[in-house]
Amino acid sequence: MRGLLAAGLSMMMAVCFAADIPLQIAVSSRVPCSGDVIRLAACPTAAASAPISGDVIFSVEQEGRERPVGKTRVAPDPNRPFEPSVEWRAGLPGLYRVIVRQTEAGQPVARLLLPVVAQPVFFGWYGPTRPEVEWMTHHLTASAAEIEALHARGVVALKRADGVSYFGGTRWEHIPPGLDMGALAPRILKDYTDTRPWDGIAIDELGMWDQHPEQTALALEFGKILKQARLDRPDQFVAVWQFGSLTPLECNLFRDSADVILCEVYENYFRAWNDLHSFEDYLTQRVQVARSMQVIKKTILGLSISSDFGDVTPEELEEQVRRVRMQGPEMRGLAFFTTGRCSDAVLKRANECCFRYFVRPVVGFFSEGDLTLSDHQPVDQGTVRLQATVHNVGGMDARQVRVRFWDGDPAKGGEPIGGPQFITRLPAARWVDPDGLNTRSKEPAETLRREGFGIVTVSVPWKAKRGPHQLWAEIVPDSQYTTLRGFQELRVTVR
Repeated sequence: MRGLLAAGLSMMMAVCFAADIPLQIAVSSRVPCSGDVIRLAACPTAAASAPISGDVIFSVEQEGRERPVGKTRVAPDPNRPFEPSVEWRAGLPGLYRVIVRQTEAGQPVARLLLPVVAQPVFFGWYGPTRPEVEWMTHHLTASAAEIEALHARGVVALKRADGVSYFGGTRWEHIPPGLDMGALAPRILKDYTDTRPWDGIAIDELGMWDQHPEQTALALEFGKILKQARLDRPDQFVAVWQFGSLTPLECNLFRDSADVILCEVYENYFRAWNDLHSFEDYLTQRVQVARSMQVIKKTILGLSISSDFGDVTPEELEEQVRRVRMQGPEMRGLAFFTTGRCSDAVLKRANECCFRYFVRPVVGFFSEGDLTLSDHQPVDQGTVRLQATVHNVGGMDARQVRVRFWDGDPAKGGEPIGGPQFITRLPAARWVDPDGLNTRSKEPAETLRREGFGIVTVSVPWKAKRGPHQLWAEIVPDSQYTTLRGFQELRVTVR
């Protein structure tokens, strides 16, 4: 596992080709979930100078163990990448390599690094297709000409659809008075349902100001259109771009009509357009409302990587992603807004962050409650247990996570408490429906808690001594997982 995870960081261009066999692996889902049935195919690359035929053999390798998947012929038409193909059911969460050979004992002619995660992730990209963007699951502005190529990469191709601009302006405050929604509704509904060959739509700009009378009335009418579009085309994927503060009304409108809510939180735009200095407040508002309205599992934050109105650096972008993960651990992905005006360094960091903060294991402490004592009023020379709860909000299980305990800041000479504690397996959070957990009531409560929410608690005995103490827990960094916040402090006074 560690070898594959390390390889994943350096293998952003996951498809490798033999010099004399211009084949590529097509996969029906770029980041499948455990248990999903995935189609695999071999098809010519754009560089193929002549038709390619013959049989190919697929196998899947994980942790050094390779097993066959099936045999098929090379798909002759790159515009029909899965004709023919083989099927493979994704196993437990982890990193797999899909390998293609021409014969049973032949050398690999193509490889693909394929992560399998515990729950769906969404990586939406707005803007021109860039081949170096490896971790994309949804293209939000796909052109008709590139749909098949996106499908071969396992990407859902969405057609950009208008939102507020139907009303005569790009923003709610630009909408002319006396708008006739009854006349507009048939046209909007047709555009939202007549979308084949796309897999669905990404509706641009559907936000509104909270408790604004005119906007609320229009939004309610728009909600009827979205509801009808869902009834008419239940098969298509619907993403909605939301600008402005996320409101309870929007959450209720989008709850059943949209598959993902994309909240625009663009630091460079906020500063330029609205003269706003604080970015953190806007990020926090969206997370809190999405959580309280129970749509957070389908809500992701959109970050700007465009150089318009002032660029962000790769380091600033990663810090934004870390804040998203800390504040909204239930969120299952990111969206990125870009144009052709985006630096290569920022684009590369955005792509890497998808993998490092959502696909691989992501461990950390999330609150003061993650470090506690078995007795909150320890007495001098009494022994209590110091307990640390470690979370994994990534897509894969983490193994052999090491936790240390300290009396005093370890960076300033703190004394170790006991020896390192090892979490043999820290499962990825699955955010299981409580009703689903109830059907497994025969299992111990701790097992359900650990499996559902990616939480494991470890502890050590501590002999209390009179006086004030700063107790610390430390998650030891490791190359197999991403660490969000590796330290948690607890202040206690022993009397």
